[in-house]
Amino acid sequence: MNNTNKITACSTASCTKTTTSDSSTASANEIINILLLDRSGVGKSTFTNAFVNYLTFGTLAKAEQSEPVVLKPVSFIMTTGDNFDEHIIKFGDSDSSNNENANHSGESVTQHCKSYLFHLKHINEKKIRIIDTSGVGDTQDIYRDDINMQHILEYINDLTHLNAVCFLFKPNA
Repeated sequence: MNNTNKITACSTASCTKTTTSDSSTASANEIINILLLDRSGVGKSTFTNAFVNYLTFGTLAKAEQSEPVVLKPVSFIMTTGDNFDEHIIKFGDSDSSNNENANHSGESVTQHCKSYLFHLKHINEKKIRIIDTSGVGDTQDIYRDDINMQHILEYINDLTHLNAVCFLFKPNA
């Protein structure tokens, strides 16, 4: 695999335009739409970053020799050693996007739906659109879930189809 994959990130407003033009020029078979859903904090943003790095680097060795591609700022706690020391690992600049809130532990990072369009040059010009959403079970308040779900439904309503809905879970769930 080489670095010829093109990645386009779009916010709600620009993705509506992109989706419209994509659906008018591309058949439904050319774009694979995948909606990511999970509870807040499970790792949709981390999954999206891992996915783009998988597409960008042909091998793990090449990925280790390069800076990681960070589409979305993320942070998580990693436990190491016999004393179970906790370390905060951060990727990306949380100030670079109004859609992300990685500064408050325990709160949802993604604030609004955002999609990432991956051009897969090595697979017959196929495209994969990953739609990252704000988490279910949001920690901000009890009404936030209703607002988030309404936003998700409005967002995917502009698409011609969904190929998959991926539910991500913590390993112990």
